[in-house]
Amino acid sequence: MPIPQHQILMGVGIASICLTGLARSRWLLTKTLKGQALVNRYGETTARNVIWLLCLLGTAFGLLLASGVVRPIAWSICHSKLTRCTDDVVEAFESG
Repeated sequence: MPIPQHQILMGVGIASICLTGLARSRWLLTKTLKGQALVNRYGETTARNVIWLLCLLGTAFGLLLASGVVRPIAWSICHSKLTRCTDDVVEAFESG
């Protein structure tokens, strides 16, 4: 099954943003409110490790998404299953 182009684009975009976060981790810690809060609460070393971990996980997720290992939720399938499930629940409730 071929990988949809929008999935590849989304995965590459996520990986790119996370790699940029890795490259700019010091800036994220010093110039953003969330980074400053992390440093104030946990210290610079732990905050840096948290940023690195999140960026590495995001990069891995983006690459897995782009390569087709991770697949997004198909909402049309979930919706039809959910509708069928709720119809069964309503019927059971109404029948007493």
